[in-house]
Amino acid sequence: MSQTTKRTLGLLLWLGLVGASIWPSAAVDRLFAVALAPLRPVAELASPLALLRAPEVRAAQRDALAAWHEEAAAGERLLAAQARIATPSDPALVAGRRLVHAEVVGRSPGESDLLQARVRDVRGIEVGLPVVHGTVFVGRVRRVGPAAQLDADRIEIELVTSKTFRVGARVRDEVTGRDVDLIVGGLDKSSALAVQSPSDRGLSGGVARINARLGELDPDLRLAQNYLLGRVERVEDEEHWSVGCELDYRDGLFHLVVLAHPDPALASDEPMPQALADQGWRPARALSHGDPSAWRETLRVGVGSLRGAERGAALAFGARIVGRLETVRSRCPRGPARALEP
Repeated sequence: MSQTTKRTLGLLLWLGLVGASIWPSAAVDRLFAVALAPLRPVAELASPLALLRAPEVRAAQRDALAAWHEEAAAGERLLAAQARIATPSDPALVAGRRLVHAEVVGRSPGESDLLQARVRDVRGIEVGLPVVHGTVFVGRVRRVGPAAQLDADRIEIELVTSKTFRVGARVRDEVTGRDVDLIVGGLDKSSALAVQSPSDRGLSGGVARINARLGELDPDLRLAQNYLLGRVERVEDEEHWSVGCELDYRDGLFHLVVLAHPDPALASDEPMPQALADQGWRPARALSHGDPSAWRETLRVGVGSLRGAERGAALAFGARIVGRLETVRSRCPRGPARALEP
């Protein structure tokens, strides 16, 4: 083989490795994992060499664990601030309601207008109950707990931005001073909340609030009476109105409150516990010092699906998130998982 051919093949191989590092492919990763599998025992046999830097590593671990309480306390303060902002404080909007705090954990698969949230206790939470953030109406409960194929502490919330969502509202016209009834729900072409069927086509604008006109037919919505939807604006040169969103419905919802009916057996609960302090974590011990894949940084740890580990689960050291699970097996997953021990 000529020198030119060797250089060309080397260049092509180098370009291929660069491409694989920039645009990861599961098939390519599996191919290299199989090809490099014989090197893993070598890496394990060479692991005692890490003892040469053990004092430095242990010192770093002690520093990280020493900061646990301080960093966990900072997380608690952040959670408390989120809960405080999300909790209604106006006595007129709190009286006669039971407040249930909910922590948003993600979107329902394939549904951008459906949120899933975690609560302490699903008792007393029913389909149709309103959900708010401070004084702002957010949506309504759509599904609750295991009966709706959700986890025991999960609820699903349909946002007011959903194209099928409709709720009655009332606006005090800022020009005429008259009350105008209308329907709000879904998004218009400007990504604002859409307005439909105003009782006065001459509406100039004002602040829209929930109006449960038929409270006897929808007692759940009465709990959200007078909660804010947003400011109604009339589009120039068109007989069209929209409601400016008071919240970032796409990326800004972290902590919400469900307005439930009073129940002597169920008091308004406290905010959810800090995520790093709940019972969802599993201790794990590192089984290797890494993976012999030059373009990846991974770790084998001793926790698998039999202990509740799932793909995508977080890996933490102390109060610091350091990675996520890449692959999970029944015994020893390949990829990061939570490590409590130094």
